[in-house]
Amino acid sequence: LGTDLFAIVEQDMYPCPPDQPLPIAHRTRHFLASCGA
Repeated sequence: LGTDLFAIVEQDMYPCPPDQPLPIAHRTRHFLASCGA
C-alpha cells in the first residue's frame, strides 16, 4: 500500500478465565508478524 498502517485487533471473550486472553494475544501478534505486520 506504500504507507504505514496501524491496526487494533480485539477479541471479545467475555466471560473467560483471566489467564486466557494474553496467550491468545501473543499467538495473534506472532502470526501477524509472520505475515509482515
